[in-house]
Amino acid sequence: MLKYLYMQHSEKLKSYKKEFDYSYAIGVFPTLEILKSSPHLVKKILISSKSTPEIINQLLTHTTPSNIPIETNDKFLTRFGGDNIHTLAAFEKPTQQLSPNKPHILLVNPSDMGNLGSIIRSMLGFNFQDLAIITPAADVFHPKVVRSSMGAIFKSRIQHLPSIHDYIKKYPTHTRYNFILDENSQKLSLLTPTLPYTLVFGNEGTGLQPQDLQNGTPIFIEQSPEIDSLNLAISTSIAMHHLYTKQKTS
Repeated sequence: MLKYLYMQHSEKLKSYKKEFDYSYAIGVFPTLEILKSSPHLVKKILISSKSTPEIINQLLTHTTPSNIPIETNDKFLTRFGGDNIHTLAAFEKPTQQLSPNKPHILLVNPSDMGNLGSIIRSMLGFNFQDLAIITPAADVFHPKVVRSSMGAIFKSRIQHLPSIHDYIKKYPTHTRYNFILDENSQKLSLLTPTLPYTLVFGNEGTGLQPQDLQNGTPIFIEQSPEIDSLNLAISTSIAMHHLYTKQKTS
């Protein structure tokens, strides 16, 4: 069995670029997550020569039924984190549509990859699976985003659109709740959304612009006057948690 793992490299992988039709899930946990949820997307698994038998056995359990190749490639793995990275999955970027009946999160021009990964992970934790991203935006399939989502990205539906107008045309039945820094807006604590709905958040630096706010309900997250705003990932998580707990208690 171990001979199989130490085969010659059958396909040369390259350092990630946004224009590629594939990306990388780095680390044991994200690799196992994509193998469990979307094995059809996995092109190849790379492991370190230092990988433990336990890790190898876990990978074989999920790769063998789908005939996914595994190979050792210490040199390539070192590019992503020195000697600390023992596992990597190369996967095809999926083309997805959002569910027309489920709640959506809509991010307008998000620019921070760490925020993006954290939001996707929080979405899964609060029963949101559908994410619309208005471009231009940070690359949602960059290995940094995939890793910071801790594999949650593989259980999410993600769609890119060029404008909010295009989103509205595609999902016209969704009631939109626009999160802004205006204390005169409806308070999040009082929000009982109309299904299906969309929570809309702006860019980390500029927020939502006037043209983004049409035909939506403005929402304000109550906060102390000691700060001017909350981090995008935190704001999104607070909003989702409020609606998650509201649904649980209703």
